[in-house]
Amino acid sequence: MEASQKDNREKMDIDVDLVFLNLFKRVQCLSIAIRSTGPKLGRLMCQIPNYNDVLKHGVNQFNISERKHYRHGVNFLKRLDAKSVAIESLFVKNQITKNLEQNPFVDTKKEVFTHLQAEMFSIINSYQDLYYPQRTFSNAEEIRYVLHHNARLSKKDDVPEEFRDQGLVRPKVLIILPFKDAAYKTIQMLINIILPEDKGNTFQGNTHDDFKIGITVTKKSLKLYANFYSSDIIVASPLGLRTIIGAEGEPERDYDFLASIELLILDQTELFLMQNWDHIFHIFNHMHLQPKDSHGTDFSRNYAGKFKIINPMQYGCISQVFVQLPHIFHRFDALNASEAIDARFNLFVSKILPQQREILMKQTLIFIPNYFDFVRIRNYFKKEDLGFVQICEYSKEGKVARARDMFYHGDAHFLLYTERFHFFNRKQIKGIRHIVFYQLPCFPHFYFEMCNLMQAANMNKKIGNVSNMSITVIYSKYDVHQLSAIVGTERSSKMIQSERKVHMMVTGVD
Repeated sequence: MEASQKDNREKMDIDVDLVFLNLFKRVQCLSIAIRSTGPKLGRLMCQIPNYNDVLKHGVNQFNISERKHYRHGVNFLKRLDAKSVAIESLFVKNQITKNLEQNPFVDTKKEVFTHLQAEMFSIINSYQDLYYPQRTFSNAEEIRYVLHHNARLSKKDDVPEEFRDQGLVRPKVLIILPFKDAAYKTIQMLINIILPEDKGNTFQGNTHDDFKIGITVTKKSLKLYANFYSSDIIVASPLGLRTIIGAEGEPERDYDFLASIELLILDQTELFLMQNWDHIFHIFNHMHLQPKDSHGTDFSRNYAGKFKIINPMQYGCISQVFVQLPHIFHRFDALNASEAIDARFNLFVSKILPQQREILMKQTLIFIPNYFDFVRIRNYFKKEDLGFVQICEYSKEGKVARARDMFYHGDAHFLLYTERFHFFNRKQIKGIRHIVFYQLPCFPHFYFEMCNLMQAANMNKKIGNVSNMSITVIYSKYDVHQLSAIVGTERSSKMIQSERKVHMMVTGVD
């Protein structure tokens, strides 16, 4: 290990586990687990290509068009000191530097960044990918500030070649957001960072999810709604980009503007799951493609590794269930994620559903995160002539009201309920005595929200009693992230690896 790497380890006071993995398309890469003693980001997992092995085995074994170049001599994370960092040494435009003095999140005027911002900037400014899943309402604007400052990295001649990228089109920064309200806040922050207070105008925000805005940045102005090919920054929603990119066979398609994107920001990524995740795949599939008028130019990428935040969860949100309930977790095994789809359904219809059909299990709500699973279960219920009502994101208001009423009065044994409907509506479903989580929610707090609806005040006292209630969960090793958020990292690890496939926990007791 090089001396500079050892020095960095000593400065950060970290333990490093080295594991060789065959990653990044047959290229030997170095996977580095970094456990820090107290930075704001917490525990980091870093994966960096092993440059020597790349040279030994060839750049890429596929074909000429897929050759990739990796940065030489990638170092471990060099964390910036929020108090002593010299912003001039980070290749930041003078136009931005003077505005950073107005950072509203720092405690003193002597600091450029907060400690959290400094750690995030340390990674992003080194062209390393960052996955940060711990955005909250309290830190959202603080994170957005450093991301959008980084979006305007300098292109001065003294920037080392390893940090520079080449492209055929002008747009270099793509910021994907779920709603116009988020776009409004983002653009307002860009204005505050790039321009003095008296420069630039923008628009009012709302929650529509179809928008795309090109932004041109000059020394003295920031122009909104510019043509994409004359823009420096593109701010858009997944749906907004999808409508421009189009689909194979459509007469009017355009995606060349995505050919030279250097910085991609996915803000509030979890919300894209509640819209249409296929749009994200579609956008990714059309990035960095060879433009129609590229004239054979080679698109090479300087890959610098990636960081993931993997802070363990000590308790999990099940601790926030205040209703006294038994929670029964049923694990199934599958060879891969694709096989798990059918394995989950088979467990549900062969073991879980027969139990829930008993008369004592009346008023069972089946919580289904995925719409395709919802359709499959609904069709099965119709085939078996089971008494049920349904509420999904496509249900009309009148049918939702009727379903809720029938379920509360016991006229329907089952209620099929999708996570996406709950995300957009947050209706208070009354009369629930049993919940089956067909799969754990994408948003962990939905777990305790649904469970806490099962309090006595929401019950129809003419049907059953509060002593007969239960929670049933179906999970596999492919649900480990959702499971960790519910029961905690340590317990979820034991539940995944245990020889027992059924586990029970009880909430609401001293």
